[in-house]
Amino acid sequence: MMRRFLTILLLSCFTGILLLPAVDATVPITYKKSDLKAGRYGGTIISAIVGEPSSFNPLAANNAQTQELLRVVFDSLAEINPDSLAIEPALAEKWTVSKDALLWQFVLRQGLNWSDGAPLTSKDVLFSLDLFMNNVNSGIWRNYWTAVDLNVSYRAMDDRTVEFRLAHPCPYLPIILPPILPQHAFVNTANNQSLSQIWPAQFDLSMIVGTGPFIPQEYVPGVGVTYTRNPFYWRADRSQNVLPYGDRWTVRIFSSESKLLESFQRNELDWAAISTAQRDSFMRNRRAGRYECIDSKDSLQNTFFVFNQNPGAPPYKANEAPLTWFRNPAFRKAIAYVIDHSAIIRDIYSGYAAERQTIIPPVLKDYYYARVSKYSSILRKEEDLLEEAGFMPGRDKVLYDNKGNRVEFPIMVTIERPDLVEMAGLIARQLQRVGITAFVKPVSAAAMSAALQENYQWQTAIIPVTSHPEPGLQLDLWHSSGSLHYWNPRQTTPLTSWESSIDQILAELSTTSDHRKRADLYETLQVIIAEELPLIPLPVQNEVYAVRSRIKNADEIPLYGGLANRLPNFWIGFSP
Repeated sequence: MMRRFLTILLLSCFTGILLLPAVDATVPITYKKSDLKAGRYGGTIISAIVGEPSSFNPLAANNAQTQELLRVVFDSLAEINPDSLAIEPALAEKWTVSKDALLWQFVLRQGLNWSDGAPLTSKDVLFSLDLFMNNVNSGIWRNYWTAVDLNVSYRAMDDRTVEFRLAHPCPYLPIILPPILPQHAFVNTANNQSLSQIWPAQFDLSMIVGTGPFIPQEYVPGVGVTYTRNPFYWRADRSQNVLPYGDRWTVRIFSSESKLLESFQRNELDWAAISTAQRDSFMRNRRAGRYECIDSKDSLQNTFFVFNQNPGAPPYKANEAPLTWFRNPAFRKAIAYVIDHSAIIRDIYSGYAAERQTIIPPVLKDYYYARVSKYSSILRKEEDLLEEAGFMPGRDKVLYDNKGNRVEFPIMVTIERPDLVEMAGLIARQLQRVGITAFVKPVSAAAMSAALQENYQWQTAIIPVTSHPEPGLQLDLWHSSGSLHYWNPRQTTPLTSWESSIDQILAELSTTSDHRKRADLYETLQVIIAEELPLIPLPVQNEVYAVRSRIKNADEIPLYGGLANRLPNFWIGFSP
């Protein structure tokens, strides 16, 4: 099986520049046009992931690998523009909203076809919505839907128009609708069938029918996935040439990031994400390796220092002292004043990092509020705050609380992120200056996920979080009942008045369409978090990719979705 996959890979790498496959133009497609430079057809584009997919069904996608592999296969009615972050039509050509914002009508693009040539109609939309609504385990889409508590009915007006009737306004509707699946490919599937039984990882991928630029053909565990070009894709370049340009896309699978990068250095991959610590060494070798390094200072990424304030957490059964410290706002603010962001940017990221002072990244210009409370080590306010909270240094220069407990705690961090492990070490050394003993506790990503969401065996942690372009959709993080409300998850009622205020803000955001009011609500949200500080924003490394010189239209990193969001526009300029 592996030999067959590698043979396909080698043959496809030497595919010449081909003419655009013929497409049935009986009903002309209303293409969505790209503004990127027009390219030419042919060849194979090769990338890689770390880890295996769990399924090839988008409604059952429960890990990052699955989502990465399926984003090029299925589409929704609307999408987020990866550069501007605006909500735009996708499979839908347009939509209209009634004055009371309770009635929405989405009109599909004219001439849409599935990858097997069958027409895509409103029946497929209704089928997908029914399948989604009847399965409670439909991944992130179910989380979005339940997050806004949406009571909705829907019906087909004609073959191209679907109407949604809401019980209350919801500005998020276009981007929380699930991917559209082909009804004709599930002719023998009952609507209530478990999603885990539909298109699992281990089955004949040639049965998959999609709308994206590429369709999977073969999956070999531990080796990779091969895709072929979808001739019925609904995007075109500015010269009306149908995308994508590549004949094939091959995704190789590795067990670790180091093995992936070794493969890139052997000239076996077209691009790879690298850390800022590796940037300079990659830059030195770019001519010999025939690649370029591109990086972006703007990002939706966040990194937070978080305190476990969960009263039921196991670490506090034997010793409640740390819980008392962490639930004291003055203590949390003191920690924030100790952390030297400039040192993190300089010593950990060699200057290739972006400052963060609030929970919403600056790239979300309409929602970012720059005038929140800021915590800088230059101000040196931590000692006064600690004294105010009842903490005093002893003769041994160690910090003690008012009951004589020595202040010490672990900082949990994922071992798969060496930069965050280094950051934790640097913060621990900075905390020593005020007598706090902190020690780094590296764990696997799986162990960290279990600690944060299941067994709560942690005290403080450094956590990377990707912001959604609409942060109000991240109710799992910001709502008091959320499973990712790290500092105290799954509260039945808000434990604090400020968390209750945030819950109310999130409820208003889910029903308010007025842009100015939404901006004001996000401003208030940031002010509350900056004042209460359940988590401390930390600097974020720039996104950096090494990209083969032969790959064109890959000279900028989109704000949303990473470099892979450019895949339909990539074309091969010359052989490596």
